[in-house]
Amino acid sequence: MDFLAIVVVAALALLYLKSRAAGDAAQSASPAASTPPPGLNPGNPFDDLAVAWAQAEGWDQPGSLAQRDNNPVNLKGHWPGQVGSTSQGFAVFSDSGYGFDAADSYLEKQAAAHPDWTLRNLFAKILGNLSGQPVNNEQGNSDQEAANVANYLGISPDVTLRDYGGGAYGG
Repeated sequence: MDFLAIVVVAALALLYLKSRAAGDAAQSASPAASTPPPGLNPGNPFDDLAVAWAQAEGWDQPGSLAQRDNNPVNLKGHWPGQVGSTSQGFAVFSDSGYGFDAADSYLEKQAAAHPDWTLRNLFAKILGNLSGQPVNNEQGNSDQEAANVANYLGISPDVTLRDYGGGAYGG
């Protein structure tokens, strides 16, 4: 082989190895957790609220409970697409799309049942107080969680679910 042929073969080998390394990196990279899955409609208030709640639950943190269970907001109960539950009762979904669908469904149900509740009331219920009164327990602080989600959305934690949903719920 002459020198030029050796250089061409070496260059092709280098290009092959670089493209293979890039492909391996792309395959091993998990999708960005902050990117909502297909099926969510950005601009739909309760889909947006589900994404904001997911961020507050650590959805964007690799290895978080929310990611491991494909349950962006750490819901408990029984939901479509659920394939099991953790020992703590959190739903485990086959993929995060089902988890976001369940979160959206939960939020819309709460808005229909409690249109005059604020985000503060909603997060109090999520943290265990069914009447929506403030909670500060081992699960969290409802006022702080409402403030975090509201901040993500650029709204007040005192907005009612009716007003947040554009009047679609409760009148």
